[in-house]
Amino acid sequence: MSQWGPRGISGTIGIGPQAGKYVIAELVTFEGERRLRRSVHQPLYVLWFPAESLTEPDGTAFLMDSPAVDGARENDSGGLIDLLTSRLGVRWDTADAEFERALNWYREHIWGEV
Repeated sequence: MSQWGPRGISGTIGIGPQAGKYVIAELVTFEGERRLRRSVHQPLYVLWFPAESLTEPDGTAFLMDSPAVDGARENDSGGLIDLLTSRLGVRWDTADAEFERALNWYREHIWGEV
């Protein structure tokens, strides 16, 4: 997470029914919530998926729902990001421009914003 952009990272699913679509790991910020920020000892992120639920690559077994919240792990490893990477072949990109491209895709295709 130390190499992520200020808003998070995006990735592309490599295998399964949602192959080629974006996933987003958006950093949670607590601006203006000083008391809450002190109680959170690790960075948190929200994972956004191109479908309400993701399945295993064969499309049969449930993997997780969107959105999902997770936190940083020691040595920047583990958690839901590693699960997505290993199970769905997600290729992550830390560039701000890629994050913005994925966010715009979500605004248009998932969230219905213009």
